[in-house]
Amino acid sequence: MFSSITVESLNAPSDDAKTFEKGMVAGLREAPAHWQRAIMPHHFGRAAGPKYGYKIRSARYLARKWKKKHHQDDLVYSGEARRQMRGRYDRARVSRIPTGRSATLKIHAPAYFYKYRPGQPDKAAEVVATTEDEANELREVIENTIDQTLARAHVRKVRKL
Repeated sequence: MFSSITVESLNAPSDDAKTFEKGMVAGLREAPAHWQRAIMPHHFGRAAGPKYGYKIRSARYLARKWKKKHHQDDLVYSGEARRQMRGRYDRARVSRIPTGRSATLKIHAPAYFYKYRPGQPDKAAEVVATTEDEANELREVIENTIDQTLARAHVRKVRKL
């Protein structure tokens, strides 16, 4: 018996815009999740300071940290903040803004990350800093999600017997 498979496009251009919007929202949810799983852990490594432009810590603080904790990892003293931030993953909230869409990810960090005295490092800003390569990686995550959404919506396989 002979069978063939035909691939057809199902959507009108107006449907493509809706599908693109769905893909954009899905991509904007996936990018922060990818940042939290794959990029944020690099902020707590030994070489993170120069890479992300962290404020230089005092020699006294670094000596005290070495004496008590036996490490020089950036943004880490006891490790509790790292455990807290890496241990809980929330879904990003996507909202409309005048120029398009925006995604917001709630990060569960200790209060001292965003409540600090003048002159102390802004740890919240340091932990969300991204390099150009990481920004490109996040853009690719969004674009791939949009492409996958469009591909799923556009193509239908019809089996003719």
